[in-house]
Amino acid sequence: MHRRKLIREGFKGFGGLIRQAVQETKQARRDEAKPLNGPADLFRPPGALPEHDFLNACTKCNDCMDACPHGVIYKHFDTYSTANLTPVLSPSCMPCEMCEDTPCVTACDEGALILEENEKPKIGIARIYIDHCLTWTGEAECTSCEELCPLPEKAIAADSQGRMRVKANLCDGCGHCTSHCPIGPDAIEIVALSNERTQPTD
Repeated sequence: MHRRKLIREGFKGFGGLIRQAVQETKQARRDEAKPLNGPADLFRPPGALPEHDFLNACTKCNDCMDACPHGVIYKHFDTYSTANLTPVLSPSCMPCEMCEDTPCVTACDEGALILEENEKPKIGIARIYIDHCLTWTGEAECTSCEELCPLPEKAIAADSQGRMRVKANLCDGCGHCTSHCPIGPDAIEIVALSNERTQPTD
């Protein structure tokens, strides 16, 4: 009896492995048939059209990437996304220099990147996370984000209590603030304009 029980248990275990393999195969097939998804919270080069229009206009030609003198524009890789192989930035990792002559915009012959005369590009906005920012937690005095903001009129400045605040009307999302923050993106991050995470701003 004991040997028969062991055999039965062995078959049960083997059957469980077979069922698991079948389920994994079905899931893999579902993933292969997965429809293309739209992009979420991507940072586009300066002057980008609204996302839907941008995707219709962009030919993935790489001209804006080649024209960027700082090499901060790169291809987005996601085979399940309609944005696959389109140009993106990651300002929290590689700040955009917001070149005055905007060579990326000039290089785009398809009209996916357009700036009107005197229009200032905006690729995102800085957000301060008060649970980690040193000026909000009171752990230390810190002005690195304000000092590194390249705008003549700083887009980040301390309030009367020494706590850093973002001036949303000035911030263009270049990324210099977070790339030099001693805490990093846990304290200040560049987020897409559609991101709803709200933190103190002026």
